[in-house]
Amino acid sequence: MQLRSKCEINNRKSANHKTDANILSLAVNTLKNESYHLGAGLITATIFFMITSSVVYSVVALVWSLFIDTDHLPDYIYYLIKNKIKFSLKEFLSGTYIRKLGKFTAPLHSWELWLVILIAGFTNELPILIIISTTTLIHLTVDSFTNCVNARFYFLTYRLINKFDTKTILS
Repeated sequence: MQLRSKCEINNRKSANHKTDANILSLAVNTLKNESYHLGAGLITATIFFMITSSVVYSVVALVWSLFIDTDHLPDYIYYLIKNKIKFSLKEFLSGTYIRKLGKFTAPLHSWELWLVILIAGFTNELPILIIISTTTLIHLTVDSFTNCVNARFYFLTYRLINKFDTKTILS
């Protein structure tokens, strides 16, 4: 119940994005979520180091655990161009632009994509694919617990079928 009320509060803040205090609160929440990704990335990197003894693979896992969120940038850049406004780190981190834009693509946030890549990694004995896909699946698991979205949200096919429309995919 506590998680649900947190989601309801954040969704209300996001829907009523007009005040700077709401945007700041949502941005702080995003930074908190990124700290969860960092923690998960450190654990994942440590496990991969223990399995492979490779510093390179460990660094890849750690960096990728945060880098994957760069797939939010195209939506935000499109929002900026469409509305002819300047970049705001606070607004970007708050995610309020997602509801304002009415679309959310983030193609790397996709369960099915990374499951296929994970299988390809094991099938072809390509450790880098196994590491990146595993790290991404852990990232999506963290997102599923920390973001207030429905269970289908991180399926790219679900978003595609619904034309990336936030009114549908965020409900």
